[in-house]
Amino acid sequence: MRAFLGFARERLTAEMGAGA
Repeated sequence: MRAFLGFARERLTAEMGAGA
């Protein structure tokens, strides 16, 4: 579960960074 949260967080950060 921790790995999943880390992956989701990293992906979300990447999307936000790309969007911004």
